[in-house]
Amino acid sequence: MSFIIILLKYIREIVRILFFTVKYRKNLCQFAKVKLYRESKFIIGENSIIGNAQSPGYLSYAYIDVRKGSEGILIGCDCRIGNQFTAISESKIVFGNSCLIGNRLKVFDSDFHSTDIYRMNKNALKSPVVVGNNVFIGDDVLILKGVTIGSNSVIAAGSVVTKSFQSNVIIAGNPAKLIGHVE
Repeated sequence: MSFIIILLKYIREIVRILFFTVKYRKNLCQFAKVKLYRESKFIIGENSIIGNAQSPGYLSYAYIDVRKGSEGILIGCDCRIGNQFTAISESKIVFGNSCLIGNRLKVFDSDFHSTDIYRMNKNALKSPVVVGNNVFIGDDVLILKGVTIGSNSVIAAGSVVTKSFQSNVIIAGNPAKLIGHVE
């Protein structure tokens, strides 16, 4: 019986490799839940890490969902992403290189459904999310569709980012606003 289970796991892994574009390096925490559809793309760069292996159970959980039709989720090199990271893509989500991201970041590039009560399952608005290089993001941040964060910026803990910001800025609040510049 155990041989059959091992064989089925092996076959499942072969199918996943053949039908999904998943590229990751050895530093990706293996316990992160990743949900992908055929022709989905999730790429994580060299020396990037999602989660902290020392955190027990649920605290180390990450949820990455690349939905059908999305261009994918791309995470650059040398990024550190905290526990309970959530990214759901229907368009495209990109993180540049050398980003430092706190716990419980949530990134959504879509509204998931229309706000018209008669069309709730159709025509959701979606727009890419792009985070530049060397961006520091504090704990409990939410980044919504269509946002671009310029390089060398800081997003304070607890911020809700609903619009784009240039490089070298410090933003905070709900909704996030410019509060300073990085020098």
